[in-house]
Amino acid sequence: MSTTYQGGCHCGAVRYEVTADISSPIACNCSICSKTGTWLTFAPADQFTLQSGEDNLTDYQFNKNIIHHLFCKTC
Repeated sequence: MSTTYQGGCHCGAVRYEVTADISSPIACNCSICSKTGTWLTFAPADQFTLQSGEDNLTDYQFNKNIIHHLFCKTC
């Protein structure tokens, strides 16, 4: 069942709203998420709304530099 969530980065510069079904999360294998026990899920793009902070987003790539991830450049 999908629910609407409000979220953002640690410093608050980036805010978003997403409607997602979080009943089947997956474990992230990055070093930060592994240490904090963070889980993730995916939502279709049309169910995600960036509310503020687009100018504060920066691209981050790791490992083979294939996938682009957007993160808050302040955090």
